[in-house]
Amino acid sequence: EARPRTAAAGPAALLGARRSVRRFDERPLALEDAAALLHLCAGLTGSLEDGPVAQPVRAAPSAGALFPIETYLAVSRVQGVEAGVYHYRVDRHVLERVSSRAPGPALAEATFDAKLFGQAAAVLIFAGAFGRSYFKYGERGYRFALIEAGHICQNALLAAAALGLGAIPVGGFVDDEVNALLDLDGVDEAALYMAAVGHPRTEEVEPESAEAAVASQQAGSLRIYTEAEHDRLGEESIGFIRFLESAGVLPPAMREMVVDRAMAVGGGPIALDDLKVIVLMVFWSLGEEPDALILDELFVDPEDRVIN
Repeated sequence: EARPRTAAAGPAALLGARRSVRRFDERPLALEDAAALLHLCAGLTGSLEDGPVAQPVRAAPSAGALFPIETYLAVSRVQGVEAGVYHYRVDRHVLERVSSRAPGPALAEATFDAKLFGQAAAVLIFAGAFGRSYFKYGERGYRFALIEAGHICQNALLAAAALGLGAIPVGGFVDDEVNALLDLDGVDEAALYMAAVGHPRTEEVEPESAEAAVASQQAGSLRIYTEAEHDRLGEESIGFIRFLESAGVLPPAMREMVVDRAMAVGGGPIALDDLKVIVLMVFWSLGEEPDALILDELFVDPEDRVIN
């Protein structure tokens, strides 16, 4: 058992520091950091005195205090912890081994992202035990379980930022494969959401404080488009560019190259599919590998790719 380490940060700085990190280095997580992540996302944080019985409360809210979400930690590299899959026992703040199987290859196959899950030091997996909510809320209990998984995962992402770690939420995976890894039946209890965690590779982290990152964002990272650019690009294409920016996969320099090339194309407002081609060509012209998110957005259907 390791007591969680905490890191103080103001709310604006903490929210400004949170970024989705997709590339991790080889360093293992400290056991104290893993403990902090678990405690701050889903652990017990106090109690409410309600009559003769004290009601334990947790880091994330839960409809009816039924807590249908169970948290698992898939460990690849955590100091003092053997690789494997563990269940987080909230009431005792301990890990219970579910499997000694190395989780990286299984998660890579289940998510089709070998690079991300091959590099992550650990993966938090949030599963719903739906019966806990069903008996009170009926079918709406399923909705409450999904909402609670989101609460807990966001806690984990903010805790990772506070600890100087990188993390990224992942909701796309083959359910049966992840459920099998956790030894869940996929009916009464099933994996819903997860977050890969590790130490960011240095090229993914700006050498500035969280406060400086917030100040930079507030000072001008939101690009102001001219009237001519609005006319040429159109709201749909500008919205797509901003989406890629907000996801952290289109740096400002590349954005400007995309805008310049789009402006050079004659005619009326550029079609979104044409803009997607320009985005891809900018990456290729710089010898960069497009992020998986960009490829997903560029190619709605693998058989209907803009460029094969």
